[in-house]
Amino acid sequence: MTAPRSRLFALSLAFLSVHAAAQSDGSAPKGTEGAQYEFRVKQRGMAVSTGAPAPAPVPSPAPAPAPAPTKLAGLSSGSIVFDAQPLGGSQTKDVLLTNNGTGSVTLEAPQVQGTAFSATTSCGTTLAASQSCVVSVTFSAASYAAQSGTLTVGSDATNGPLTATLNGTTLPETDPFFSQVERLLHMDGVDGGSTFSDVKGGAVSAIGTVTTSATQSKFGGTSAQFTGAGALSTSSSAMTGSWTIEFWVYPTSSSTQVTLVSFFGTGQRGINFWRNPSHQLVIDNGVNSTVPFTGGTLPTGQWSHVAAVRNGTVTTAYINGSPVGSNSFSPLASSTMLVGRLNAVPSVDFRGYIDDFRLTLAPRYTGAFTPPATPAPNN
Repeated sequence: MTAPRSRLFALSLAFLSVHAAAQSDGSAPKGTEGAQYEFRVKQRGMAVSTGAPAPAPVPSPAPAPAPAPTKLAGLSSGSIVFDAQPLGGSQTKDVLLTNNGTGSVTLEAPQVQGTAFSATTSCGTTLAASQSCVVSVTFSAASYAAQSGTLTVGSDATNGPLTATLNGTTLPETDPFFSQVERLLHMDGVDGGSTFSDVKGGAVSAIGTVTTSATQSKFGGTSAQFTGAGALSTSSSAMTGSWTIEFWVYPTSSSTQVTLVSFFGTGQRGINFWRNPSHQLVIDNGVNSTVPFTGGTLPTGQWSHVAAVRNGTVTTAYINGSPVGSNSFSPLASSTMLVGRLNAVPSVDFRGYIDDFRLTLAPRYTGAFTPPATPAPNN
């Protein structure tokens, strides 16, 4: 007998044994209650089924809830550095604002801290997921001081608000007349010092009691203090052509005549700036006094900018940028300049402070002007 027929025979015997064990009343044998048996035999491709019920289907798990939209925003740069600008110039730079989340972000208008900066944008109030827009920041060079600030973009993003630092500088001031500047004394130094230097390289010596003082200063932290018993001396050109003399002055004496600056040659006087007892500015050749410039005075105890411009044969005086009069005196040839003293007349030495003195061998001003707000340029 072949192997398949042997298995068929064994199954038939098992079937007969089960039925033989059935009770006479037709009940199932003890211990087999509820059991069902079914044998199906095929000579080829034999299949056996126990007749047991199919297992109940397992229910599918409920789908997980969709994740909440994320709100993440970012700026393309956390620092915006502007190129150095000329005074009065400006530059605009753009920074990209991007929504890196999966939900839209509500935006606030950009804000800037720092008076030299401003910001604009076309982003609107909503930025969709994966979208970007531009925030434009402008730096305006209104002064020579370095400027810093902060850009802030508020939103309902979970990582907001967004910020970026801002930095801008102004190009150093240049002087178109610098090649014609003969003397430039900033009067800078240590408090109580006696050393004075000329940017143009001239030798400057202190005569008597003249010191750099921090008590009063227009620029740089110190000025030259004159006590009525000293002056600063340096060489000068002949001063018979066109020129501009300018400086800041802070008188401390009242009702006395004092000399601001004078030029002279060998045994003669050339140009004299002085303040008369009525505090009026007078400019003459130091020999033949002329009518004072009654349109302007130099008050005691405050800074005033003084300038005199000789253009051809006419000399015009300015106080704080406003013309106060003109005359046509004839300067005598000079070779020495004294700040704070009239040659050989120390009794009218200046009392007070002088800062940022500049002599230019050219007419700088032809009308009213704004006094310098910063030290005279060194280039």
